[in-house]
Amino acid sequence: MLINEYTAISTSKVLLVPYTEHHVPQYHEWMQDRAIQEATASEPLTITQEYAMQESWRKDSDKLTFIICQPLPNQADQKLLSHLEPKTHDNADRMIGDVNLFLSLSSEVDTNREHHHANEYSVQPPSNLSGDEYQSATTTIEVTGELELMVAVHTCQRKGYGRAALLTFIRYVLMHQSEIIAEFLQANSPSKLPSTHNRDRIHKTARIPTTTRTGSSAELSLTAKISTTNTASLSLFQSLGFIKTAEKPNYFGEWELRFPAAIRGDGPNSQTEWERKLERWGVTAWREIRYEC
Repeated sequence: MLINEYTAISTSKVLLVPYTEHHVPQYHEWMQDRAIQEATASEPLTITQEYAMQESWRKDSDKLTFIICQPLPNQADQKLLSHLEPKTHDNADRMIGDVNLFLSLSSEVDTNREHHHANEYSVQPPSNLSGDEYQSATTTIEVTGELELMVAVHTCQRKGYGRAALLTFIRYVLMHQSEIIAEFLQANSPSKLPSTHNRDRIHKTARIPTTTRTGSSAELSLTAKISTTNTASLSLFQSLGFIKTAEKPNYFGEWELRFPAAIRGDGPNSQTEWERKLERWGVTAWREIRYEC
């Protein structure tokens, strides 16, 4: 995505920077590790393919990516830093892994108003609209945001970097939810959504509501898929409130997880509540810094 092209996020525990061209050689080296390939369900690429992938991830509207780096030194002086120069604090020796959000259109959510749950978000249209106009105006678009996290440096694993990166990243998503959904929907028309026979269902997953230019609303559900062999990642996501959606793994041997409660301004998992999670795990001094790529 382009939304974070010029944005780095600095905290006391990690530094997140956009995935840029100078990160590719180190990223390519990571992805030659068979253990990482298995954990991420990835196939090794050539270095040329890796550069093409980096460019794609930067421009594609359905992928939000940051490289995880060690935190900036001299935490006390961070507030004086107005911008971050590439290759200063995000060289290969400071890179740890990456964190991603992969967006996809799910389906049109229930347009029957009497079946809507109290935590559902949609636009209530004027009562004088015609039938077709009313249905269009009450449509709620569900966007699924699948989270992926990789701590590639073995010496940095099980040191808290993954949790800090995930906490930091999700707070960024909460703060920029409207822009993220808008950029995604501009390139992914809701009209392409498949129709659903189950329009009376009630969704109870984590929702981030926004309003589209057509008057419909859009909701972002946060999910994750984790291999049954990756017990560390499973424990990490569960410790932050994600829950399994089924009692058994899926066909691919993955646990599917979702964040269960609606993310809304007055809900238990609002941005303020997420800030408490950061505080609980010692992730402080969160701030966005301009990244001069």
